[in-house]
Amino acid sequence: MKRILIIIFSLVIFISSCVTGRNETVKPGGKTDHKIKTHGSGKSSLPFWSELTDFEIQTMTNLDKARKGDPDALLKLAVVASGNKRDFNSYKKIKKRIREFVETLKPEIAKTKTFREKGSALHQAMHNEFFLKSKGSNPTGYSLNQSRLTDIFTTQKYNCISSAMLYMILARYFNINVKGILLPTHAFVQIESPNGNIIEVETTSVTGYGWVHNKTFYKKQAGKWFKLRGLRSSTYKDYQNRQILAPYLLIAADMNFQHTNPERMNPSDRMRISEIFAYTDPNNRTAQLNMLIGYNNQFNKLKSKKDFKTLERLFGRTDSQITTLRKKWKDDSEIQNMVSWLDYEYAYTLHQVGIHDRALKRQKADLPRLGKNMKDREVLLENQISLIHNYMIKLVEQRRFKNTEVISQRFSGYCNQIDWCGADQGWFYNPWANVYWDKGEWDKVTEKLGMQLKLTRDKKIKTEVMKNLETAYLNWCYTYMNRGSWNRAADILKKCLSKYPKMNTCKKTLQKLIDEHGV
Repeated sequence: MKRILIIIFSLVIFISSCVTGRNETVKPGGKTDHKIKTHGSGKSSLPFWSELTDFEIQTMTNLDKARKGDPDALLKLAVVASGNKRDFNSYKKIKKRIREFVETLKPEIAKTKTFREKGSALHQAMHNEFFLKSKGSNPTGYSLNQSRLTDIFTTQKYNCISSAMLYMILARYFNINVKGILLPTHAFVQIESPNGNIIEVETTSVTGYGWVHNKTFYKKQAGKWFKLRGLRSSTYKDYQNRQILAPYLLIAADMNFQHTNPERMNPSDRMRISEIFAYTDPNNRTAQLNMLIGYNNQFNKLKSKKDFKTLERLFGRTDSQITTLRKKWKDDSEIQNMVSWLDYEYAYTLHQVGIHDRALKRQKADLPRLGKNMKDREVLLENQISLIHNYMIKLVEQRRFKNTEVISQRFSGYCNQIDWCGADQGWFYNPWANVYWDKGEWDKVTEKLGMQLKLTRDKKIKTEVMKNLETAYLNWCYTYMNRGSWNRAADILKKCLSKYPKMNTCKKTLQKLIDEHGV
């Protein structure tokens, strides 16, 4: 049997916003409570493989509300993005704290005279209420790796992404239009006044409201400011190329920040968060790749356990998502490459659980998608053909030769693209001929061996097939000679030579018949 080649992919796409020291030891954040009620592996109507809690299911089901800027929905999504608080009670505690803050602040906000003052009062109150009090220019509560919104409410610590999310959510409770700003190593917020003016808010600084991010800022102030926070300094060019995101999309981006680092989050939680990220932001390439890589890793894990029934459920659950990605990202070679790996893995799984017809149907559709410039085309092609070859071996063992022949013909063009397969593409005709050989059905033996010879490129194999063919014709001839049917025997030898003129033993035997019996 041909060995199946497997490639393992790693989740290497890690956004470094608010963190630069990847070599430092990162201690885990909050732990996940795995005892709370979950709907596992496709029991909900959502297209997720990972187990979701009732809280997560409700949050994702009502994602449209978050897209529209509903503050409660945004808060739910930010809690889900944190990954460590997955139940309604945890969410309700945070919501109660925020609602109490909002109600307390309403009178003060009502007294403000301008929109600018309104946003500033909210920013100042957020720092006073939720963050550790700063001493001097260095913010006490700022923590480089604290990207979880949930941990703000237990530690009072924050970084750029978690503080930006909190400010955006609070702003929506006061009906303030906000957007998230994402730089290569930093995040902050912009608010939009009713007359269209933009005010930018550095949420990690108590004095960061209304900062102007112009050339002067990046030339004179930015270096020191970023250094105090342990960040690589952004540039004015970075700012010009900034991403301006709706609140729910900045929250989605948080699902690929520090708290999802492998050193802080276990694989199953990372898989769940990556699926939620991809579902929340279907236009985010990083999100889609991480989800696909997560599925690939699930395949390798379950394959090592030989748990193919679970794998069948996994691919059945995720196939619609993968199909959507294939169509949506048809011009993205890396995503197409990953999708093709999952196509192969699904076919592998179906063969393992004995659903061969479905596997072959998928392979017939999958193989044409292996474009000539695809990174892993050669190994994917070989893997796919190896699956088919191994199944054909099983069919031959069951003497289901006709089925084998049909499959061979269906995939002949792809087999010929691989040296070991094309060298003896008709190999199965040999054991098929052997069945007839034992019965003395020489017409069928020569037919099957002739088919093998026709489909064989390997010179050594050709030589062996030719020897078997000539022996078959001679045996066929001898059955008539033993009966004294000299003319019938001669006809067999003439048939041999008409197809294979170089078969000398057939030629010599025919000449002997002519000389001795005048046929």
